[in-house]
Amino acid sequence: MGESETHMRLVASLVDWVAHTYCADEADSILVDSPSTRAGSRPPIIAGFVPDVYVAAPPGPLLVVGEAKTACDIDRRHTREQLAAFLNWCTWKEGSILILAVPWRYVRCAEGVLRDLKKRNTVGVTRTLVLDRLEG
Repeated sequence: MGESETHMRLVASLVDWVAHTYCADEADSILVDSPSTRAGSRPPIIAGFVPDVYVAAPPGPLLVVGEAKTACDIDRRHTREQLAAFLNWCTWKEGSILILAVPWRYVRCAEGVLRDLKKRNTVGVTRTLVLDRLEG
C-alpha cells in the first residue's frame, strides 16, 4: 500500500525535527522507512512493526523512535498495537523517546492515545512527545 501525501509530509517533518533536535551533525544516522530508502538504511522491525524514523545512540537520548500518523490513523487498532510495541521497546532503552508526528488538529487525540497506552500497558518511564504545529 502506498503512503499518502499527508503521511509523507509528516514523516519529512519528523525527520527534520529529529535531525535538528538530536542529530545536527549526524543526519545520516537517521534511519527512515520510505520507498526511496535502500534496504540497509531502514529502521529495524520492532515486534512486527517498522517505525517511520529510528535513531540509535544520537548525542541526546540513547534511542529515538518516531512515527507519523494521519488524522485517519491516529486512533486505529493497528496504530495502538504499533505504538504499544514501540513504547515497550523504548522501556528497555534508558533515555529513549517515542515521538509522534500528527496534524496539529489531532495533537490532543494523539496525546490521549499515548497516555492510555502507557496506563494500560504499564510502560515504564518512556518519554513521549507529540509534535505540534505540523500541517496535514
